[in-house]
Amino acid sequence: MNPMTPRLLLLIPPGWNYIWQPHLSLPSLAAYLRSQGCQVWQHDLNLAFFESLTNPTTLTPLHGRMIAAFRSLDEKNALNSEQQRRYTDLAWCAQQSVETLAGNLRQAMAGLRDPAHYYHLATCARYSALLNQVWEIVWATFSDQPEDRVDTLLAFLSDEANNPFLPFVQDRLLDLLASSPHVAVISVYYPRQLLAALTLGDQLKKAAHRLHIILEGRAPTALASLWHSHPELFRYFDSVVIGQSDRPVSALARCEVEGGSPSQVPGLIYRERGEVRTNAEEAPEAMEILPPPDFDGLPLGRYLAPHPVLPLQAAQGCYWGQCRFCAYNAERHFSAYRPHSAQWLVTAMEQLATRYNAVHFTFADEAVSPDLLEEVAREIVRRGLKVWWQAQTRPEAGLTPERCRLLAQSGCVNLQFCFETASDALAQRMRMGLSRTERKAALVSCARAGILTHVFVVLGLPGERSAEADETAAFVLENQAVIHGLSVEPYMLGNYASLAQHLDLSDVRLSLPRPDDLAPHRTNWKVAGDMSQTEVEERCQTLRRVVQRRFPAFAASYFPALLYATHYHSRDLTDLVRHSQEHSFHDKRQGDGQHPRRRSEVVSGVFRFDLAALKYHSHGSATPLQHPAICLLDGPSGPVLRVPARIAQGLMLADGTRTQATIDQTLAARV
Repeated sequence: MNPMTPRLLLLIPPGWNYIWQPHLSLPSLAAYLRSQGCQVWQHDLNLAFFESLTNPTTLTPLHGRMIAAFRSLDEKNALNSEQQRRYTDLAWCAQQSVETLAGNLRQAMAGLRDPAHYYHLATCARYSALLNQVWEIVWATFSDQPEDRVDTLLAFLSDEANNPFLPFVQDRLLDLLASSPHVAVISVYYPRQLLAALTLGDQLKKAAHRLHIILEGRAPTALASLWHSHPELFRYFDSVVIGQSDRPVSALARCEVEGGSPSQVPGLIYRERGEVRTNAEEAPEAMEILPPPDFDGLPLGRYLAPHPVLPLQAAQGCYWGQCRFCAYNAERHFSAYRPHSAQWLVTAMEQLATRYNAVHFTFADEAVSPDLLEEVAREIVRRGLKVWWQAQTRPEAGLTPERCRLLAQSGCVNLQFCFETASDALAQRMRMGLSRTERKAALVSCARAGILTHVFVVLGLPGERSAEADETAAFVLENQAVIHGLSVEPYMLGNYASLAQHLDLSDVRLSLPRPDDLAPHRTNWKVAGDMSQTEVEERCQTLRRVVQRRFPAFAASYFPALLYATHYHSRDLTDLVRHSQEHSFHDKRQGDGQHPRRRSEVVSGVFRFDLAALKYHSHGSATPLQHPAICLLDGPSGPVLRVPARIAQGLMLADGTRTQATIDQTLAARV
């Protein structure tokens, strides 16, 4: 090992449920650094933490907090709307042992990696929902928003009883430091990852005093002013890169090896002699000289899909860049539109397909322009490349029938649309540049060309009126034939001053965030209009219930559509659902016919509140039942059914070791 060769450790910390494919931040940075002659080791600690939850030892303290939180709610005399949501979220986890919960997580992860389970739609949807829901519950139990304030965040970092990242990181320090790195880069995309990122920095500092630790990514950039107002945070890292990090990280690594000064590194925030300094930024590298992402070192076989699906970025920034509600456009470090050429993108696909035996790709952009999509499609067809891909774009007039047929010919399976609203009036106020007619035409063109569509609806945009929200719901229901997947979320106003200034709407009332505010979204803003935040959430829940009834099981998760369409050689939604229902596998959990076995996700419990009602309808205030109810719960997000005690007891006895006659005899003896 050449001592003058920079050695870098790239880490993505836990904090979100993105475990279906690698996040692009590490592979992109690793590729650039390796092209500059650096040695690089990259670790997806987000995936590793999720996997650690299948170990009862790791899960036990978190499970204990779930049970305590649920019991506290169950003992109350009334539940407000937020408490009702927490009650229903926690109910399933709190009714089972930690060993059973860990086993359910382990089984779900193994199932999503196994084609036999993954391509059975009901099973895939159940496993995906289970993991998503449990992750949110786990997060809520150990993080009562400690990241919202610096003081509470720092207190939580050293709380051995409650910070689950402490033992997780400590168990991995020897492995992480085995390469004796000069620099560790912690990539933070969401503010939610800050708790794990600072825990990681703290432990690395204690174990390797001379290691230079860098924070990079969208969240550290958005919080740039925070690092100046809280210099005490530099205990946990040495510097922060603002904006694109490839050049600065490479320059800093050279400084560490050659004895240079951080003052020479562009776009760097660091502390020197007790003072926090910020270096001037430089223009980022030209897009065409950047190498394709490098996934070497990442466990591609451990992501939760049966085949690798690799991300690519078609451009930096948004080609439209005018939507007044969008936090992405407000972040000047990332908003400038800089696309790759179609030749660069298709060459990257070719190289990655050969190197990693991968034929499935996703473009990870917020929105790829239809013009660039067409250029990519033409280049794929010209080269005869056999790949399957999906992208996110805007439902605009540029998606003509001819263009959509070309996209489908090139292997485009699925397009996800930044749809937000079907109201022309609201779209005009938000400067979206889209009409209702354009949106429908784009969806029809895609469907007729054989491209599956997924629509992202956002309710509660600044100033949205109830009639405008009704327009959106009506549009979705009227156009089910050309909408194959749907996600519905309430609008969240990002808690960064740059966004507030960018929004600048006359009917929006904002208060500036506190100087130590780390919350990713604002809760203290008001908009002139007739919809409260409570009504927005209730409308979202109502539309989601419609989705569950009228759309297929993967409607709320667009990722499986790519793999399902290629696996079943069909882009017709009815065919996909039929094929996946016909797909069968032997599930040992159902028993051998003589010894019935319930699925381990099905649990029973006794509840003081009407869990079955709260699951589907929010109330201003819920009071306890006159008599506690026995309910069966089919997974954390599945149906809830009130049942007599005898049925619940009989189902719990169906563990695969007893015959039905034995179960009946046991129940009769209890009577």
